[in-house]
Amino acid sequence: MFGNLRQGQEELYRRYAGKIYHKCISLVRDQEAAKDLTHDIFIKIFIHLVRYNHKGPFYSWVFAITYNCCYDYLKKRNKFRTISLDDETDLKEDNSSELQYKLFKEAELEALKQAFTELKPAERVILTMYYADKMSIKSIALLLRAGESAIKMRLKRSREHLAETVKKNQNEPL
Repeated sequence: MFGNLRQGQEELYRRYAGKIYHKCISLVRDQEAAKDLTHDIFIKIFIHLVRYNHKGPFYSWVFAITYNCCYDYLKKRNKFRTISLDDETDLKEDNSSELQYKLFKEAELEALKQAFTELKPAERVILTMYYADKMSIKSIALLLRAGESAIKMRLKRSREHLAETVKKNQNEPL
């Protein structure tokens, strides 16, 4: 019994380790973190394998776990992010209008990143597939076993939810 289980785990690892690692690298942009995340993702896959419901392709389930682990990591990492003194010095050297523009764009990006982490996992996954991974509506529909019109509607609703979340966060008092 355990021989078959071990062989199955080895086969899953052989098939998906490289793909998961490269997806982690593309999302977190840190090799060591990507290695750790790949390890953690396989642990989750092995532990939760019984939860796979066969409603969609197996690789969709694997990459949903991958996306969610990476986004959780990024969310935690951003909570502890600091500005180095070198960055601060570089900012002082910029003229004031460039500085204001950079700070404004950085604030916009941070607001968007924060709102993105607050989305439901399914929303984060579909937006990432479409915008970051540049997948077509047709490819996403095949991957998620849904109609193209359903995917378009999910994308629309996810974008609207993202916009609402950004707006809500901007209106919250500090």
